[in-house]
Amino acid sequence: MAEPKRYFWLKLHKDFFKRKEIKRLRKIAGGDTYTIIYLEMMLRSIMDDGKLFFDGLEDDFASELALDLDEDEENVKITIQYLLKTGLLEIRSDEEYYLPDTKDSTGCETAAASRMRRCRAKKEKIERNNVTPMLQSGYGEIEKDIEINKELYKELYKEKDIDIDTLSLCEQKSLIHDVWEDAFDLITANVKKSLDNLVDEYGAVITKQAILDAKKQGKSHIKYVEGVLKNKMLEENIPANNSKRKRFVKPTLSEIEQYCIERKNNVNAEHFFDYYESNGWKVGKNSMKDWKAAVRTWERSEYRNVKVSKKQQAIDVVNDLMQEFGGANEQSTTDSESTIDVTASVQY
Repeated sequence: MAEPKRYFWLKLHKDFFKRKEIKRLRKIAGGDTYTIIYLEMMLRSIMDDGKLFFDGLEDDFASELALDLDEDEENVKITIQYLLKTGLLEIRSDEEYYLPDTKDSTGCETAAASRMRRCRAKKEKIERNNVTPMLQSGYGEIEKDIEINKELYKELYKEKDIDIDTLSLCEQKSLIHDVWEDAFDLITANVKKSLDNLVDEYGAVITKQAILDAKKQGKSHIKYVEGVLKNKMLEENIPANNSKRKRFVKPTLSEIEQYCIERKNNVNAEHFFDYYESNGWKVGKNSMKDWKAAVRTWERSEYRNVKVSKKQQAIDVVNDLMQEFGGANEQSTTDSESTIDVTASVQY
C-alpha cells in the first residue's frame, strides 16, 4: 500500500511578530529580509520535524541553505548567526540543525482528511442554499445541528484507540493536543511541548488515557498527567529506561529516503516502504521495533546482491582464458565444458 498523500502547513501564533526575538530581528538593518528567511527555513524543515540537514554540497551549511532557499548567501549567514544566538536554531551535529519553534507550529493532515473536510464544507453550502423561506427562521437550529454532528464525529474518532496507532507521529501528537484542549479548554505552548514528549516516551494511547484520568480527578496540570504515567509504569514493573515504553511508529517514505541518503546506500526506499506496508510492518512473525535497523539489514543484503556470485566469477575467468589461449571461436555453453577446454590449454 502506498504512503497516503499528506499536506503540511505552518501555523504562526497570533503574537509571533510581538515576540522580543522577532522584534529585535526586524529592527536590524535588513531585518524584514532576515525574518522572511527564518520563515522559509521553518517551511523547509516542516516535513522533518524542524530539522535541516547539511549534505556537503557547498563549503558550509549557510552557503548550501542559501542555494536551497534561493536567497543571498550573506543574508542567510547573518540570519543563522542571529538564530543561533537567540536559541531559535540549534546545532545537533555537523550535518543536522534544529528549529525548535517549527514543531509547535506545524499542522498536517492526510489527503483523505482534506477531502472529507472539503466535502463537509460543500455539503453545508448546499444545505444553506436549499433552505426555503419558511425555514429561514430555523436556520440557526440547522447550524447548531451541524456543529453537534461535527463534535460527535470528533468524539467518535477519538474514542477509537485502534485508529491512533495507524496515524503518523505528527497526527498522534495533534490528536493528543485536541484531547487536552477538550478536557481543559486551554492549551499553552509549554503544555504542547510536554505532551509531545509524553507521546514520544509512552505512546499516544496511554497518554490520552492519562489525560482523561486527570480530567475525572479534576486535575488540569501537566505534572499530574506525568505522574499518572510514571505510576502506571511502576505498577506494571517496567523500568524507567525499558525500551517497552517506546511505541513503534511507522516511518514516512520521506523519512526512509532521507535515512538512505544519509547512509549513502543502494536501498530502494519506496520498495522498502511498500514491502513492510504490505505485511503490517513485521519482521518475520514479530512486529518491527526499529525501522532504521531494518534499513541497515537491507543495506547489507543489497551489497551482497550486487556482488557477482563465485560461480559466475569462475565462468568469467574461464572465458577470459579461452580468449587468451586460442579459444575465441569456441562457444562455452556449460561450466564443465569451459573448465575442460581451459585446463587443456593452460601451461602450469
